[in-house]
Amino acid sequence: MIQAIETAATFLDSIVPLTIADPEGLQLIGIVARVTTGNHHFVSVDATTGDVRACAIVTSRGLIMCPTMDAADAHALGLLVASTVPDLIPEARGPKASLPAFLDGYTSKHVTAKVTPHHHLLLYVLNPAALPTNVNVIGGRTIAGAAALATAEHKSLLLAFMTRFYDEVGEPSTPSAIEASLDAQMARHGMYVWLVDGDVVACAGHSAPVPAPDGSFALHRIMTVFTPEAHRGNGYASALTASICHALLALRDGPPSRLMLFADATVAAANKAYQRIGFVQKSEMITARVETTEA
Repeated sequence: MIQAIETAATFLDSIVPLTIADPEGLQLIGIVARVTTGNHHFVSVDATTGDVRACAIVTSRGLIMCPTMDAADAHALGLLVASTVPDLIPEARGPKASLPAFLDGYTSKHVTAKVTPHHHLLLYVLNPAALPTNVNVIGGRTIAGAAALATAEHKSLLLAFMTRFYDEVGEPSTPSAIEASLDAQMARHGMYVWLVDGDVVACAGHSAPVPAPDGSFALHRIMTVFTPEAHRGNGYASALTASICHALLALRDGPPSRLMLFADATVAAANKAYQRIGFVQKSEMITARVETTEA
């Protein structure tokens, strides 16, 4: 049974058991519910026990379903979202097994909507024991350079990198949105660069931490990992990602860090690079774009 939840606070309280069971799978929903407003929140409730078994959130950027949403609930959710959310959602993301059911329900109400498959993403979780101790030697290969926190002097170059990153992954954005995102990351010391002979050859960042409900750890997501084409194939992104992992694991001003990231399933090189530094696949999700065919 799908229910709408009015406030973010009530929604976050209701999904605590889901977050404890699968913190990585709930990371995106949790952080979006905390930092954005004007969202629509939904939970799937077991009619017999009253337990919350799945959840979803709809923002101005679209729908996010949690990994435990099954096909029957996803279809019911599609019908409810179509009936209660006024605007057409631009994107939907969720489990590979159940997102099609959501889209079937949703488009049965929005008959002029056109659905286009977009991304197939793999969710990885870091095994700290497998993280290379020396980030300049990964998989038996020596990698030149060193990581550094991004500073104001790097900003113009990073804006160009981020513009190219969003273009390559096919995510619509605007210069102002990219700059705002970069400024936020830099303000909380969440953006890094990889330097070789003083030149920036790659960049990567991490999300703000999402605390575990019981305070036992803080979950960080590695994100916006980018190497310009001229510098690819040298291991810079692997080394930089490993460096960021070491920095986050070394934090002592809060609970221990737990690390995750998403990777495009179609980019074999990136997946192998993450696996080499200790990331282990946990689940997968797909995304689809939704647009109207009305003139």
